[in-house]
Amino acid sequence: MEKSFRKNRILLTVYFVLILIFSIYNFDDVFNGFWLSAQLIWEMFMDWNSFETELDIPTLDFLFASVVLMIFGLVSLISLTHIWLRRFQFLLILRFFGWLDKLSFQVLSGSVLVITLIFAAIESPIISTQHPNYYKDIIVTKLLPPLSEAKYVIIEDQNSSSNELTSIQKLKHKVLHLSQDDTKLFINSFKIIDDNFIYQQGKREYIEPLTHFEKVNGEMKIETRTFYLGTDDFGRDVFSRLIYSSRMSLMIGLLSVLVSFLLGGFIGYSAGFFGGILDTILMRIVDFFFSVPILFLIVFLIALFGNSLLLLVLALGLGGWMSIARLARAETISCKKKEFIESLKIMGQTNFKILTKHILPNTISPIIVALVLQFGNVIMAESALSFLGLGIQPPTPTWGSIIKSGYDFISSAWWLTTFGGLAIVFAVLSFNLLGEGINKQFDPRKS
Repeated sequence: MEKSFRKNRILLTVYFVLILIFSIYNFDDVFNGFWLSAQLIWEMFMDWNSFETELDIPTLDFLFASVVLMIFGLVSLISLTHIWLRRFQFLLILRFFGWLDKLSFQVLSGSVLVITLIFAAIESPIISTQHPNYYKDIIVTKLLPPLSEAKYVIIEDQNSSSNELTSIQKLKHKVLHLSQDDTKLFINSFKIIDDNFIYQQGKREYIEPLTHFEKVNGEMKIETRTFYLGTDDFGRDVFSRLIYSSRMSLMIGLLSVLVSFLLGGFIGYSAGFFGGILDTILMRIVDFFFSVPILFLIVFLIALFGNSLLLLVLALGLGGWMSIARLARAETISCKKKEFIESLKIMGQTNFKILTKHILPNTISPIIVALVLQFGNVIMAESALSFLGLGIQPPTPTWGSIIKSGYDFISSAWWLTTFGGLAIVFAVLSFNLLGEGINKQFDPRKS
């Protein structure tokens, strides 16, 4: 027990230190997020029409990421102070760490990995280096290996329209990643002769006047962008696409698991509690769906109704509810044989109250474990469907589509399939580790 306690504290310390370092490193984004929020609030009272124009989804996304990053940073700072300096001895903090100390190292490790995955999905606008669908000058940026650097220059706005931008628009241009940005010009090499800027893209050479480009102190402003995990066949940043792909995988996984729980739980609890002919009919329905290949079912639904996110969620949810139904039925049958359930029936409690207030709370633990483990299976299934072209359609980034984009370049662009596959492995491992840890710690038959 003491060994597990020390391991838990070391793990939490490392995790909170990393979160705190990340928060400090991106302090500018947090500050810009709150400054942008203040300007938007002022705009809301002063000019409602301008406020509606400026408050778009990418802006809300960045503001939410900034707030969450600040919260994570403060929680990390308070937690580290509590662990090592024994400060902030508030009741809430003491209860929180008392609860954490009771968890096994496997459960805590799985929880940390899952929270990291969720954190990366929320912080995508801050973690990523550019918009996941941004591409420019493909002849220069196409299929660059990891840690490659690409030179680019800024094309000066000849109409000086940038001077007409409001303070909110200038701040949004500074902090938001644009899906299209024609001011950047990526080049392989360059040279300056007299007042001409001669640059090369691929095998072609171009000549432009120096006045067309942005300068600093009269000198040409040459910048570089690092592609940490390389680029794909369209010149898009693989690192940014991997980060944003976690959003789609987590959202599809959550909604699909919710569909499985609602449908499987309703059928399983109903069959187990009422029994008789209803149990027989519902279990035969479960057996029928168990016999239908999931891939065939999804292809059939896509061919019948077309490809959409809602259809994919329903298809993946319908592919996993049967095991939840069987588990719920078995737990319900076992629970309703206990004496306190019989006593409740004699006292005149309604079936609905017995199911929701007594049987459900006493049988939900193994179902939660099954749902957590199913989450990883849904992520793999969604990635497989995206690889086959049956999942989320381009240009929306998914891990499966990233692997598919590298399929034709597997010998020359190994990083596409490798990093896409590692992302799937990390996500599935996280949920499986958490699910198995919960099962071992809270199942009395395995303790």
